This record gives sequence, C-alpha cells and structure tokens, in this order.
Amino acid sequence: MLVVALGWAAATLASIAALPQVIKLLRSGTTAGISLNAWRLMLAANVAWTGHGVVTGHLNIVIPNALLLLCTLVILFRLRSDRGVSWVATFGPGLVLGLLNLGINVAFGPVAFAIAAGIPSACAQVIQFHELLLTPRIAGISLPFLAMNTVNQTFWLGWALLVDEQSVILAASVMSVLMCINLTWCLLRRHGLVRARLALMSA
Repeated sequence: MLVVALGWAAATLASIAALPQVIKLLRSGTTAGISLNAWRLMLAANVAWTGHGVVTGHLNIVIPNALLLLCTLVILFRLRSDRGVSWVATFGPGLVLGLLNLGINVAFGPVAFAIAAGIPSACAQVIQFHELLLTPRIAGISLPFLAMNTVNQTFWLGWALLVDEQSVILAASVMSVLMCINLTWCLLRRHGLVRARLALMSA
C-alpha cells in the first residue's frame, strides 16, 4: 500500500510540476533566464521516460511524463517564438534523442536506459545552472517549478527504492542533487545574495 501511494504521489506531483513554469511564461511574457538547450534536452527525457513507462507497464511513469511532455512542448513553442528559432531546430533534436534512448531501453535494459536517458536530464539541469550563473535577468524562471521538481525527485527515489526500479533509482539520485543546486542558486539570486557573473563583469 505504501509503495502504491508513494508511486502515485510522485506521479501526481510530477504531472503538475511544470505547470508553474508554463503559467509564469504565459503571464510574464518573458523567457529571460530560461535555457532553450535545457528544454530541448527535457523534451528528449520526457519522450524517453514516457516510452519507458509503457515498456515496463508502470502507469505512474507514463501519465506524468506524458503530461510533462505536453508542458515541455508549450514551453519550447514559447521559446521558439520569443527567440526566432526554427521548428526543426527547436523540436527535432529532443525528439530524435528521446527515441534513441527508448531504443536503448528496449535493446539493452533498464540500467543502460537510465544512463542514456539520465544524461539529457542531467545535462539540462547543468545547462540551466549555467544560465542561472551568467544571465543578468532570471525573471522567466518559476521558483515553484524548481521547488516542486526537487521534492518530486525525492518521491521518485523513495518509490524506486521500494520497488527496486533501477532506472528510476539511478536517475532520481542524480536529478535530486542537480535540481536542489538549481533551486538553491535561484533563491540566492532572487534574494540578491549572489549576482550573475555577466552582471559582475560589466559592473
């Protein structure tokens, strides 16, 4: 019962985690501080994990990742429109990489998949941290989005440990650390405790 409850708690939180970022983009009208490359990689991760849920028969992986996929598409559409990037350049790399990762899952198993699918997700977090570190304005980033994602990874890790889902254990362990770093740095930026490196260089 605990396993089922934790799994669906993680799924529920994951399903709505990206909504604050979507709402922030639509309300603020700015993408300042949001990395296009990070969201391209998130598209790859969403495609791969949705497929992984289908392959392994875990609906609590399929549903949230499918909903996250929709949110990612909305965010990428807004970034494409704001920055004048072509459709192919915006969506193509993520779709191709996501399908390749899914192929690795089918061909080589869960551990290989966790590494292959985890790399785009981890790189997305590192790229977003780079943006937080350098960009003078971060008005487009939603703090609730960062916080919900950080909490969500701890839920996924707890569930995966209980059911021995190796792919999720590996991915959630790495992602929880990286997301916590991004959340902490964004909080420090918002409260003026640190400044962007580009702003410091021009000061």
